[in-house]
Amino acid sequence: MWCAEQIVNDFKQLIKEGNIAVYARCEVTEIFLLDKPSNKVSNIYTLVSFEDAPSPHKDPPKFLTESPIPLGNEKNYSYGILRSYLNLSDAKKILSLFLKSGKWSLKEGELIFGDLKFLPKQFIPPSSDFRIVPLNSILKNNFYNGSYIIEGFDEKKSHVKILLDNPSLLLELSENVQKILPIALGKLSDRLGNIILQFPINILHLTFEAEKGNSSLRVNLHWQKVLERKRDVGIISLNEFDKVYQGFGLKTLANEHSIVEVGNSYKSTTNLIVDYKENLILSYFSRLNREALNFNVSMRVGNHEPRAFSIVSPSGETEKHRINVFNAEGRRNCQQELDYYDYVQQRLFANEKVDLEKTLAFKQYAKGLRTGTTIEDERIQALNDVRLLINQHGEEGVYLWDPYLSAIDILETLFFCQFAHTDMKAISSYNTKKKVIYAELMCTSKEELGFNEWKTQQQEGLSSSKNNNYGIKMEFRVQHAHGWKFHDRFLIFPKTQEKAKAWSLGTSVNSLGREHHILQEVSNAEHIHLAFLELWKALDKPESKVWSSPC
Repeated sequence: MWCAEQIVNDFKQLIKEGNIAVYARCEVTEIFLLDKPSNKVSNIYTLVSFEDAPSPHKDPPKFLTESPIPLGNEKNYSYGILRSYLNLSDAKKILSLFLKSGKWSLKEGELIFGDLKFLPKQFIPPSSDFRIVPLNSILKNNFYNGSYIIEGFDEKKSHVKILLDNPSLLLELSENVQKILPIALGKLSDRLGNIILQFPINILHLTFEAEKGNSSLRVNLHWQKVLERKRDVGIISLNEFDKVYQGFGLKTLANEHSIVEVGNSYKSTTNLIVDYKENLILSYFSRLNREALNFNVSMRVGNHEPRAFSIVSPSGETEKHRINVFNAEGRRNCQQELDYYDYVQQRLFANEKVDLEKTLAFKQYAKGLRTGTTIEDERIQALNDVRLLINQHGEEGVYLWDPYLSAIDILETLFFCQFAHTDMKAISSYNTKKKVIYAELMCTSKEELGFNEWKTQQQEGLSSSKNNNYGIKMEFRVQHAHGWKFHDRFLIFPKTQEKAKAWSLGTSVNSLGREHHILQEVSNAEHIHLAFLELWKALDKPESKVWSSPC
């Protein structure tokens, strides 16, 4: 485990004049949470960013929010943003004490931090078009050479629990903060409660270019004029493509202009400028070289005559449209023949279909019956696959979202969950159009199947004397008079190692395997999870509640 002395030594090394920059002050941005009943102010996220430009005058602390912003519908909580500045001398004293004791003393009224574990210095490279560094979404302008950080990580997160327990509140807060600052906390919920000291590296500026033959790089270093002592620096170059290392170079840079042999730098290079004596990274640069060697031009030639058409609505109103039409000339490539790079980039499939089917990330059903199989075989297979997913990922919860969901569908899916008392939720819908379909499924007259009759049938199906409902913790709600209509069908696991997972069913549970559909895992599962919970909350009405298991 890292001791406080090591962290303080890292701080002293990074702030030392000429090591990575020449700093004059630091900017402190505190995003805080106000607990109104107790009047306590807790840290949501604090960023301390060092700068080389001194302020022409003493900047007093300033609230970037005119007044505390209410946290959603939570009456007891609000949040705000405070901006302040410290000169270098004060920053050294206050932050050294903070790293040793964890006591934050910038202003009157202590900002409450959680149980912070300070991590040793970390180098954060800048993002690029083909390499996104997540942490840059909560740092300040981490461009050019990159930055070092020292981070205090809140491992308990008790003060920000309300945001972690209510992801919709976190997203709302993040959106509001981004209207003021380019800090996207919604992307990095793991950093809630943390403080980051950011040390931008600006001691040098560099340029580089590939030499002819693409086996070497020309590196040009330009040091800050204030730097007097000679730096013993070198370059580490690594060329990776398709997860294969194609070249490597290591050289001491004795002059401002150097040529570095790196093997194959034809397509891409990742390079670090390092200070051997201080054991510091001074710059990171990485880019694709292909643009300079082989560029594409997309040509679109417009036609004089637009496409004209009309759309007649059910009410008889006519909408006229005119669309400009282009002739696509394709992408004209200055390098006509394909090389190995092109073939690798145009690889058709990232995964074999059979591998995806094994994990149920992608699987088709009823796509032409195999010899000796029937629709009922496909039905059983599809249901078994859904049940397998439930028992692989449903230990901490399973949500089923299907506009045609009924008691029998729930019995055939959620009731197969082997985890006792796991949180299960289900949403269906009912309207006059579906009344006919439900009547056919339940073999009854559509005139007899009103909403209340439908609810009664679902309740009887789930409360049957044939079911002991052992270990079942489930609630079933229906969209009818409340909430909003929906169409898609999802199987959602709200917590799988702290992250949601979701599968699109491709059809309703009552049709699984009976007609062609695709079961597939979907991206952005957390947003689907939140959409489900939003509707679930809107259906928290007596008439929308169909059935819940006995406590």
